[in-house]
Amino acid sequence: MSNQVKFNTTRFGEIEVSSDNIINFPRGLVGFENYRNFVIDITLWRGIFGWMQSLDDPAIAFIITDPTLFCKNYEITLNDSDQQIIDYSEHAKLEAYVIVVVNKEEKIITANYFAPIVINRNSNKGKQIILEGSDYKIRYELPGSMVMKEEDKKIVSTDEKNQ
Repeated sequence: MSNQVKFNTTRFGEIEVSSDNIINFPRGLVGFENYRNFVIDITLWRGIFGWMQSLDDPAIAFIITDPTLFCKNYEITLNDSDQQIIDYSEHAKLEAYVIVVVNKEEKIITANYFAPIVINRNSNKGKQIILEGSDYKIRYELPGSMVMKEEDKKIVSTDEKNQ
């Protein structure tokens, strides 16, 4: 049985999450290796974007999205080490996300398809996978990013620290 845990965040104030929904990244994320515990809320902006909020630092949160929404044939290959870190099995319930960056100056939204986040929901362990040798881009421009309404841009905007 899960317990409810409360955390303070800079964007959302106090949040309460089920301990069953806390995702542990044993090795952290690229550039954020010391931040290991996150919670995901994928309900932002019409269900297309969501937040991955650090529970280790209230100021760390990433905008994320399902990579297949913008790249239908997107494929992620997990090597043996990746599988071991997330406790992969043939019955694993896997989820994949890419980190999104809103560039206000260039007025574009990009996603990092070169380094997706893979989560095993059975173990609640995750890993950022580097797709070495692939043609996927770190700054893949999302279609339609130039035509977002002004009120939508406010919803998905980030501060300088998280870009």
